[in-house]
Amino acid sequence: MIIKVVPKIKLPLGANSVFDYRYDGDILVGQIVEVGFRSLTVEALVLEIRLSTTSTSSSSNENDKSETRRFKLKSITKVLSDEPMVSEREIEIMKWISEYYFVALSVVVRMFVPDVIKKSKKQPFDKLRAGKNKKTIIGTDAFKLTVMRSRLGEIKTAIDEVVGSDKNVLFVWNDFKEKVLVYIKLIEQSLSEGRQVMIILPQVVDIEFLQGFLKPRFGLKLVILHAGMGKIAQYTSWRRIQQNKAKIILGTRSAILAPIPNPGLIIIDEEESNDHKQYDMNPRYDVRRIVAKLDCKVVLSSSSPRIESYQKLNNAKLPFDAAQGRRKHMRNYHSASSSWPRGENTKELVKLVRPFERVELVDMINELSRGEYSPISSRMEEEMKSVLERERKVILFLNRKGMATMALCKDCQHLFKCSNCGMPMVYHEQTKEMVCHGCSQKEDIFLSCPKCSGENIKFVGTGTERIEKEVRKLFPNKKVIRIDKDAKYYKIDINKYDIIVGTQLLLKDFKKIDNVSLFGIVSLDIMMRRPDFRMSEKLYQLVSKILVWTRFNRAPKVLWQSYSFFASDERDEKNELVDLAARQDYPGLFEREINMREKLGYPPFLHLVKFIYKNFNQKNTQSEAQKLASNLRGLSFSGVQVIGPIEPFVNKVGPNYIINVVLKVKDLQILQKIPLQMLKGWLVDVEPEVL
Repeated sequence: MIIKVVPKIKLPLGANSVFDYRYDGDILVGQIVEVGFRSLTVEALVLEIRLSTTSTSSSSNENDKSETRRFKLKSITKVLSDEPMVSEREIEIMKWISEYYFVALSVVVRMFVPDVIKKSKKQPFDKLRAGKNKKTIIGTDAFKLTVMRSRLGEIKTAIDEVVGSDKNVLFVWNDFKEKVLVYIKLIEQSLSEGRQVMIILPQVVDIEFLQGFLKPRFGLKLVILHAGMGKIAQYTSWRRIQQNKAKIILGTRSAILAPIPNPGLIIIDEEESNDHKQYDMNPRYDVRRIVAKLDCKVVLSSSSPRIESYQKLNNAKLPFDAAQGRRKHMRNYHSASSSWPRGENTKELVKLVRPFERVELVDMINELSRGEYSPISSRMEEEMKSVLERERKVILFLNRKGMATMALCKDCQHLFKCSNCGMPMVYHEQTKEMVCHGCSQKEDIFLSCPKCSGENIKFVGTGTERIEKEVRKLFPNKKVIRIDKDAKYYKIDINKYDIIVGTQLLLKDFKKIDNVSLFGIVSLDIMMRRPDFRMSEKLYQLVSKILVWTRFNRAPKVLWQSYSFFASDERDEKNELVDLAARQDYPGLFEREINMREKLGYPPFLHLVKFIYKNFNQKNTQSEAQKLASNLRGLSFSGVQVIGPIEPFVNKVGPNYIINVVLKVKDLQILQKIPLQMLKGWLVDVEPEVL
């Protein structure tokens, strides 16, 4: 027999991924085999079985009809899996991923199919444990799931709406415990029907935290699956899912193609998260797109949904803002295409929201006018004193690590940038170094300006290290800890500290902190300066995440310092955005964003495709980009706009310069008309999160 297989190796775009081998024993589509491929011995997925014993080519490239010479094929060395690892349906989805995201099929198989692990006689698979993540995070133990009695009616209504709907659901919530209670009831409903449930979460730490609530209730019915697991643990989980022994699967995005034989429900948790889209390696897939190919009910769950997801609701109505006592109706917005499964008119909103306490905004421009230059405002300091006197905790949040944002020569205004990638260097006082947050290059502190030789160097901006230093000066008798990528904070008892200064790692790694009475947002202004069409959405989502965190930890006060809110007498766009985020006015955000995106031609009205080129020679990089942009324009496709070449925010990483060419298209099918030879050497990111 001729067996067509896909080796689990990296092959370039346009290369053939399907190869012919000979095998005369029992074998099934979806099994994993071992083959000799070039000079290697590799695993391969059985794609097709033919009864013929001869072939016209060594690689079954069906586009090559010219080769008619017959020769002896290599034989499959051995069959590694006792039964198929994936179904034919899953193979079809992998083929779709290969075509949709412009990547070789072998790369997709390598990503989604785990290595086969031989069963040990001493230790059968059923007794193997997945093990614990090496990184120990304090605050991820199981917690009691208690909710307000007055909320039980609304929670039950939300559960009934999700269960009773024959449509896919956008589930909007703003209380973590209420969300988990809904998840538990949905799981119980699926289990009562004999079905399996998969919950896809953004990161491993989110899996560990949710597991703390689900494991005591569901025990061995629950299994974890993510790419960071060891090979044995990953294969064991895969087999338990396939054999229907695991009823509840908690995983990150790579778990989406696990072989669930009896799926009842898939929940995409925090569907707004960038982590649901792979951006740094092939295949650059989006789990929210793949669910459209699965024959299963889908719940997209979020405290602040993506604009694209909310736009897909029937008639684009906005029955969201019950908390503010108004119901907005907007005209229909016709998008390029839907990321939802089951057609355009099968989406339903289920909301479980209650008002947040209003965020108090602090005018930092007013602080400057009074000669106050400290990054901690007098209002923030006053609240901190009050909280600390009651022996409660303070959280100070800043989305920037380091001592200062940048180093500047006051004489000639020269900005000190990384020689490797061009990003501004950031001063870290603890190590007395200038560090690039783009490529991690480190340099000694600058003693003089390389442009004018002046020695009047000023460090401007605010980072977590500077805030930590300022706090220690203001409250010398209090215990202070900093949580960011540079701080060694694992295996510590966070509850021993009075003041905690942190970045988003604080929200991710420490879900539960006791006795917090004040959450201070030191500044998010730098976030609003990023050249990103999703900037407004991301800022809103971050504030929403903070408010959900404070509600879970029962922190009664959120204070937000901003240089933008009161920047002028008349509101500009930044003023409006801060106001919308502080009030958590989602309809206002949606109306603002959907109008802007329609006007400028961004998702959901058009699709974006980013072509990425990397090369150590800057001139070659620019030349190749100009060539591709010119070739794409020469194709004269209707409904296609070519943008660029454009340099990304970080235009050099390590020795390589980076440049992008971006397409705006109404229909992604037009990409199939682009000759693959034109894209040789380029990376393709279909529907990127960031340009």
